Amino acid sequence: MKDLIAYCGLDCESCDARRATLTNDDELRKKTAADWSRLNGVEIPPEAINCLGCRVDGVKSPYCESICPIRQCALKKNVATCGECAEMETCEKLAPIVKNNESARKNLHVCGKMILETERLSLRPWQESDAENLFKYASNPDVGPIAGWPPHKSIEESLGIIKNVLNGKECYAICLKDDGKAIGAIELKLNGHTDKTDKDDECELGYWLCKPFWGKGIMPEAAKEIIRHAFEDIGMSKNWVGYYEGNEKSKRVQEKCNFRFQHKSENVDVPLMHEKRTSYVSSLTKEEWLLHKLTFRKATSADIDSVCALVDEKAYLDKTSNHERTLVYAISREEWEKIER
Repeated sequence: MKDLIAYCGLDCESCDARRATLTNDDELRKKTAADWSRLNGVEIPPEAINCLGCRVDGVKSPYCESICPIRQCALKKNVATCGECAEMETCEKLAPIVKNNESARKNLHVCGKMILETERLSLRPWQESDAENLFKYASNPDVGPIAGWPPHKSIEESLGIIKNVLNGKECYAICLKDDGKAIGAIELKLNGHTDKTDKDDECELGYWLCKPFWGKGIMPEAAKEIIRHAFEDIGMSKNWVGYYEGNEKSKRVQEKCNFRFQHKSENVDVPLMHEKRTSYVSSLTKEEWLLHKLTFRKATSADIDSVCALVDEKAYLDKTSNHERTLVYAISREEWEKIER
């Protein structure tokens, strides 16, 4: 995370107040004071323009130090930026900034936990207010044990799990857009929190869904979005996933998301259930994911002409003399270059 991204998402590194402070530039202080006075409708003296950034150590402007409602709210909630707050998208304090400054919104998405969306779903951070709903579904003995954890016994236990388990950097509550209530969990377990990899650019996918929503395509929909997020937003190159023997629903989700089987392990410890099981592990690389986004169709003469413009014509035609029966990628040069990289 960039330390010079403010709580609101603005980039303090490009702020004239910080520049004037670092260079002790009194002329820039005067100009900045005049600009801020005009924008805020109050008189701001040049001597107030001393600030190194609202989230770093050092001097801050009087407004940043003790007045800014966004900074005060973030400090009270103990979040690194507003991007980690579950209320980011509906916050009235933040709205004027992110509405008029798209870069601030993007900075918050990079710095904090994003709220991911699909056609039907919203994947958002867990909130303590989800405890009752979590207990309602996680207490069902058909949900947790097959995934390796026991049913919840009380709302208090569910609250503790929200605070201490479902608090990972890339852990999300699966919610229907209709009502925003949590109906499952999905997470990218990063290096240090998974036994599947020790690489910073690889992660493990984990998930569960409450029973009333099984068989509706919800989990593949959520999984495909968080896989996209892994590869496009946070720079992962490989995604691991596993399931225990007998969990056919989890297996089908992985197949629908194009994971490739890697290995089977027997006598695997399942500590929360105090037993051993057989597990199956699969993976999906970014290159494989990109390829699965492509479509196939019969090659046409126009396809051949396009490719011949990029490669040796004779060699290519030798291989594609029967091109009417040959399947080729319907792919743009831009997409192919992504794969090549």
